[in-house]
Amino acid sequence: MNDKPYANGAMIKMLVNVFEVSRNEYESEHEQTLLHYAAWAGNAEAAHALIELGAEVDAKTLDGHTPLLFAVQQRSVDTVRVLIEAGADVNAEDESNRSILDHLFLDNMVETTRRNDLRVIRLLLDGGADPTLGLTFALGEDHGLGVRATVRAGADVQAACADAGDQAGACALRQIDILRARREKKPTDNRG
Repeated sequence: MNDKPYANGAMIKMLVNVFEVSRNEYESEHEQTLLHYAAWAGNAEAAHALIELGAEVDAKTLDGHTPLLFAVQQRSVDTVRVLIEAGADVNAEDESNRSILDHLFLDNMVETTRRNDLRVIRLLLDGGADPTLGLTFALGEDHGLGVRATVRAGADVQAACADAGDQAGACALRQIDILRARREKKPTDNRG
């Protein structure tokens, strides 16, 4: 059951169809569309309804932030999935040339919201996000889940370490070597 009845799919469709609220018009103060608001609220149902009505999935704010970035920042797994399935650009960059994965690794969220990090990271990587670009920021922010997920997704470790800087890159290479060694030494499970 939707815990946000004020923003369910039927309400969104009524606003757009009956009251002629524009699905792509930017609200002036924050330069956000209705889809940005739905993504920020983590409301997958409202996001899906807006997309069905033709909302621009990759609309950008003045800072270059897309609805997908907002959903990722909220760690809203369902909304992230809806946006990616609708064709959102998982490698979109903002005005500071930061990707969506970069923002995920830069955001220091409280522990209770970080539990969705891995699910969101996997959705982005499965949706085509560049793991090497993500690894650079994951290394710089010491985001262990991000490092492991992007390396497993095929990130170019040498390139990411070079981008992270000499000291951070050398430290990261040691961490990755330790992870690989642990994985190789893991005893096989012989339980029958």
